[in-house]
This record gives sequence, C-alpha cells and structure tokens, in this order.
Amino acid sequence: MKAYLMSILLLASCLGCKEDATQPIVTNNPLTSSLDQTVHSAVEKYASASSTGGFVIGIFRNDSTFIYRYGHSNKKAHQLPDENTIHLLWITQK
Repeated sequence: MKAYLMSILLLASCLGCKEDATQPIVTNNPLTSSLDQTVHSAVEKYASASSTGGFVIGIFRNDSTFIYRYGHSNKKAHQLPDENTIHLLWITQK
C-alpha cells in the first residue's frame, strides 16, 4: 500500500515539472506527522509552480482519512479547495 501511495504522489509531483515561476505554497497540511511531511515533500515542486491551480489529496490508511488541500480553488478569493470544489480531470494521450 505504501509503495502504491508513493507512486501516486510522485506522479502528481511530476505533473508540473516544467520550468515555471514559483509561488508560496498554500495548504492546510500541518506538517506534524511523517505522513504529512511525506505528502508535502512529494508535491512540493508541483504545488509551488505558479501555473498550478488547487488540488486535493485524500489518503485512507488504517481506518483513518487524511485530506490535504493545496493551492487555490479561486485565486481571487484565495480559498483552498474544499468538499464543494469541482475538479476538472483530463488525460493526455500521445
């Protein structure tokens, strides 16, 4: 399970790996546990890219749910994504 989780997080962190201006990372991640720190380090480069919008990472582990919100769902209002945020997903094929 841990290897699967890390694969997903590493994939997410590489989605924005192009050269881009950076921005401060806005998040609700408290960075207090090792899981918090692992998630943050995996997405740090992607989350700090100025072209990155808001995103949410949900983890289910040992009957517990962990929700990490990054970026803005509305940049003008500076709001973190929440349970009402609609995320647009797409797949690019070559």
